[in-house]
This record gives sequence, structure tokens and C-alpha cells, in this order.
Amino acid sequence: TTTTVLSDEAKEYKTSNYIKKEGLAGFDYIDWTVKINNNYFAITDAKITDKLPEGLTLEEGSIKLNGTDMAIDNTNGPLKYDSGTRTLTYEFGAGTTINIPQTLTYRTKVTDPEAFTSNTPKTYTNEAGLTGIGVPADTKVGVGVSVATSVIEKSGQGYNPSNQEITWRIIVNNNKIDMKGAVVTDSIPAGLEYVSDSFTVKDNDENNVTPIDGLTFDVPPAGANQRGLLKYNIPDYLTGNKTVTIEFKTKVLDNNLYATNKTTNFTNEAVLNYTGGPESKSHATQPVKSEVISKRSLGYNYNTREIEWEVKINQNKMPLTNVVVTDIIPMGHKYVLGSSIIGNDPIVPSYDEASNTLI
Repeated sequence: TTTTVLSDEAKEYKTSNYIKKEGLAGFDYIDWTVKINNNYFAITDAKITDKLPEGLTLEEGSIKLNGTDMAIDNTNGPLKYDSGTRTLTYEFGAGTTINIPQTLTYRTKVTDPEAFTSNTPKTYTNEAGLTGIGVPADTKVGVGVSVATSVIEKSGQGYNPSNQEITWRIIVNNNKIDMKGAVVTDSIPAGLEYVSDSFTVKDNDENNVTPIDGLTFDVPPAGANQRGLLKYNIPDYLTGNKTVTIEFKTKVLDNNLYATNKTTNFTNEAVLNYTGGPESKSHATQPVKSEVISKRSLGYNYNTREIEWEVKINQNKMPLTNVVVTDIIPMGHKYVLGSSIIGNDPIVPSYDEASNTLI
């Protein structure tokens, strides 16, 4: 007689071959897949038992076995559902032997009243088990699926280097719950200032909301480490089972950031409070990329032994005055007289041969 002792890892592997479970979340539902007998054993009296967690409701018309629609029959089976214990079972039949994989699929609706009240996703863990002759005892598998949720979402929509403005977007109530008393606050971080009259609101149908009632902007006190507080009391008609989109602009204040070759990240946070719901926060980071001068080689001519260079000025497209470009040509190179142009127009820069400098 040979006795085999399985480690915990081996037991898990063996169990997973008998039964596997997967879950895929949609907006307000989870599609579940239970696969059994993945190792093609001969199993007699096979039975799948699947217990649903609280907060999910079985969509009875969604159940399929191997792609074929199945109807619940709590009297005769083979598919039964006990709503009291939230347990779904499928029996392949007394004396029936299966020797190929079988797949049971179904959908549950997320009906948990707390699932969509904040930005914190909830995870629903579902456990399925398999019994039958030839199946090890306690053969079961559980899987947790998180359902996405968003009551507030902040994002940076880009930076305009020509006027040094960042556009921010806040989306409120993506979940489209019945939200009332919603208040959004946004503290403008140091280094930025709110652009007056840049605040816009769009309703669920992408229509501009005018006038914007309930918006205030508090100027910060001297020495404060922020540049003011935006506060928007959103009217209930905009958030009742609807989504609201807010946009506004801030301006970068430090010319050491926007008038040089540099990339700086600005992070901004929006906070949502509403009646009966927890406080939720969302932050976004917007890179501010500035490039006032760049240089690159356009190629080398082997016949003339000349390298063509390109210098780009003011890719930020901001107003510049008294611009002077100085190019120190490295040793081993010499400026080719008459080779300079701006666009297609020839120019005659100042060239100091002693220092090999072009101005």
C-alpha cells in the first residue's frame, strides 16, 4: 500500500483542478464562472454548491450550464436556489458520471445599499464547493471580487504653456445614486492661483449649467500654505441619480517653473460631503512641462563633413522679449558661415571665432 501525503500547496493545486471559480465585475453586477472537473476525472453523483454573499442578488434568468440556459426548479431540480440561505445548487443526477469539464455561469446584481456611497470599493467573496464520488472532502474554492465605485473623481485635463494655466475636472456621482446635499471643496495648492470666472458645471446630459448658484471662493489669509478654497454647494436636482461634471483653471505663479526647461508636478485634491454619506476624496496630479529652448542634430553630411543643427525657441508659445540665443560650438567643430536661417529666411548671427561662440 502506498500512502501519499499532500502539502498545503499540493492540496490547493488538486482542489483547483477539481473546481475553479472566477468573478468579473461590471458597473453594478458580477458575472461568476464555476468550472469543475478540470482534470477530466470520472466523478459520480457530482453536485455544485455555491453560496452567495450578502449584498448580491441572483439574476435567475442568467444561469447557464455549458452555455445552455438553465431554469431554477426547487421541486425537481437539477438546479435549485434557496433564497433563505442564498445557496445555489446543481446536481448532475444520482448515478450519473461526468468525465469532462463542466461550466456553470450566472450573474448577480449588486444590491448592497452601501456599495456605491463612497470611493472605497467593496469586495464580495463567493465560495463554491464540489461533492461527488471520487472528489476529495472539503473541495471548495472562494474568490473575492471588488466592485468599482466613484462618487468623486478628480483629474488634470492638461496644461497650457502659453498662459500657464492648468485645467482641472471633478466628476461627482458617477454611480448615479440619489445624492442630496452634496458639497465639493477644493483647496488650491501653493504655487497656483484660481483663475477667476473659470468655474464651469455640466449636468448629466452635458449641458452647461447657468447661472452657477452655490459657488464660493475664500481667499487665503496671509502666510497660508494654500491659495484659497473653492466650495460648491451642488443643487440637489443635479445630483439626484445623476452625474455632474465640474471644470476650473489654475495658473502657475512661479516663472522658474514655466519659463525654463523643466517639468513640475502639481497635485490637487477635491473633497465631497453629502447627506447620509461618508466623506470621500480624490486627488489628481498634472505635470507642468516647460520647454523654452531645445536643440537637436538633423544629420551628418559625409561629403561635406557638416552637421546640421536645429534650435527651437519658445515651444511654450508665451510672449518673450529681448531674446538672445548663445551657442558655444564644441572643440573640433567650426561654424559654417552663411548657414543660419529662421524658418526659410537667412540670418547673419554674431560669431566670435576666438571663443567659437554663435550669438
